[in-house]
Amino acid sequence: MIFKDCHIMRNGFLIFCFVVLLAASPERAFAEDIHRIPEDRSKAVFFVYYHIGEDQYPGANIQLERFREHIQEMRSKEYNVLPLPQIVAALKNGTKLPHHTIGITLEGAYRSTVENAVPLLLEAGLPFTLFITPERVDRAGGFYADWQDIRRLMRNDQVTIGAMPYTFRNLTRLDEDETRRQISRARARFREETGSIPELFAFPYGEYTAGVQDILAEYGFTAAFAQHSGVAAHGASDLMALPRFTMTDRYGGLDRFRLTARSLPFPVTEEIPETMFRDEDISASQLIGFTLPESLRDAEGTPACFISGIGKIDLQITADRRVTVPPVENFTERRTRMNCTLPVLGAEETKHREQLWRWYGRIFVTRSAVDIEEDEEEDAENIGRSPATTEEDSLSDFNE
Repeated sequence: MIFKDCHIMRNGFLIFCFVVLLAASPERAFAEDIHRIPEDRSKAVFFVYYHIGEDQYPGANIQLERFREHIQEMRSKEYNVLPLPQIVAALKNGTKLPHHTIGITLEGAYRSTVENAVPLLLEAGLPFTLFITPERVDRAGGFYADWQDIRRLMRNDQVTIGAMPYTFRNLTRLDEDETRRQISRARARFREETGSIPELFAFPYGEYTAGVQDILAEYGFTAAFAQHSGVAAHGASDLMALPRFTMTDRYGGLDRFRLTARSLPFPVTEEIPETMFRDEDISASQLIGFTLPESLRDAEGTPACFISGIGKIDLQITADRRVTVPPVENFTERRTRMNCTLPVLGAEETKHREQLWRWYGRIFVTRSAVDIEEDEEEDAENIGRSPATTEEDSLSDFNE
C-alpha cells in the first residue's frame, strides 16, 4: 500500500519512498546485525562429523539422510562453505569473511566417511577437510581408509587433508618426548605417502594443553581444532584451539544445525580456570568465570549458561559485566561441557525476524581421570554424548 501511494506522487518523492523501503529490507537488516561488534567482521562456524551412516557407533554417528539434509541446507544461498585453509588465513589476518561462513571437517579416516559422506560433498561442490590418524590408515583398508584413498582425495581441489597424532592418542596424557614422537612420526608418514605435510591439526577428544599447542606451532601447524562449541573470530579465538560444533544424530537435527550455523561470536576475556583441566578435589569449589569485553557491555539481554548433566545455572553478573558461575557440586563426568549464549537482537527486532545468538563454549576435564586407559573406539562412540546440555531443549529457556 505504501508503494502504491508513492507511485501516484511526484517522482522525487517516489525515489524517497524507494530508499526507505530498501533500508528496511531484510538483507540490509541482516548486514547491520552481523557487524555490531568488531569480531563479527571475520568469523566462521566449524562443524565436525565422525561416523556417517554407520550404526555401530550411534553416539558419534549421524544418519546418512540427515547428513544429506545438512548438505542441502549448506548449498542454499544463505551460507558460504569455504576451504579451511582460506578461513584460517582470514581469521589470522582479520580479513572480512562472507556472512554465515562454514568450514566442514570430517574426523577419523573411517571407510564409511570415504564411501558415504565424501561422494555427497564432492557432488555438492562443498569443500571439506578430512583429519586422519596415519596409524589407522597404515592398517590398509578394512574399517579405515587406506593411503590410496587419501591420495585419490588429495587430487581434488575440494579436499584438504589434516593431521592428527600418528596413533589416536590423547596428547594430554603423554609426556613431551612422546608427544613430539607422535607428531613427528605422523608428519613423516604423510610425507612418505603423499609427498606433503598437513598444516592443520585436530586434537583427539578435543583435549589440549598450552605445551601441546606450543609443540604444534614449532612443527609448523597453522591452526588446530578442538571440540568445544562456539564461533571462531579474528581477535577472539586461539588459532591453535579453534571451536567446532559436533554433529551427531542426537545433536544434528536441522533446527540445531541452522541455529549453530547462524551463530555469532561471543568474545570473552579473563577466563577462569585458564585451562580445561580441573582437579577433582577442588572441582566443587573452583569458580568458572569470564568478563564481557567492552564491545558487549551494552549488549541486548544477559548471558545464559548451561552445564552438561546440570542444565541452566544461575549466573552472578556484576556491574562491570564480570560473569561468574557459582561452585558446581556435581562435575561427575570426566568431560563436562559448558555452553553460554547471548542474544543479538532486541525485543523490537525479533518481531520481524528470528533471534540470533552469540555462542561461547568450554570443555572441562577432571584431572584425576586423565590417566585412565580408555578403549579408543568406545571413547569415540561417546564423543557425541558429551555435550549433554540438551542444547535443543535448553534454547527455549535462553534469556527468559
